[in-house]
Amino acid sequence: MLLAVTLSCVCLTFIVETVELGTLPPHPRLLVTATDLTRIQRVIKEDEEAAHAYKLFVAAMDDEVNSTTPFSKFPNCTAVGLCRGPSEAGGTGTASKGGSYIDSTVGNAVGLALLHRVKDFGKTHSPYSRKAVDAALHWAHFPTWYWPVAQALELSMISSQIAIVYDWLYDLLTEDEKVVLVDAIVGKGLRSARVNHMQSMW
Repeated sequence: MLLAVTLSCVCLTFIVETVELGTLPPHPRLLVTATDLTRIQRVIKEDEEAAHAYKLFVAAMDDEVNSTTPFSKFPNCTAVGLCRGPSEAGGTGTASKGGSYIDSTVGNAVGLALLHRVKDFGKTHSPYSRKAVDAALHWAHFPTWYWPVAQALELSMISSQIAIVYDWLYDLLTEDEKVVLVDAIVGKGLRSARVNHMQSMW
């Protein structure tokens, strides 16, 4: 059904199975591994085009870290388009310049988490990881990730992106933060996706 939610389900199932087998691999596990990160770092150093793209990426994430747009002032997602339409919040940064509300919060959180890993801050919080975690927790406290009029598109996006942030920044999360994010992924993401699937909705 929903590719992103399915991906999250598969990854979470793999995690549960490997825990039971005692072969749990280190984080990150979703989409990239420690080996991939090392390769990315090498390519950035050796390839001119990659270095230029990385420079633009860092600039965009720095802009997001320095954004003055508070999460609490974003519009409610009560109708189709509000979550994916321009933000009405004031302030500076990507989130205040229009575009997807989801992309400008938890979507950017994935980029911020990736930059934290690529810059190799290790198990110490950076401005990038802190902003990413804050965005994920912001969405975790939303009452729902599913709005019927939006046909579960938002549900798939939020579920997969928070799962990625959880995995990539796992070693930085407090135990309380892990509980909040896992409860949200399972309760608001996977269970809602299952209901959609059982009702033959896409």
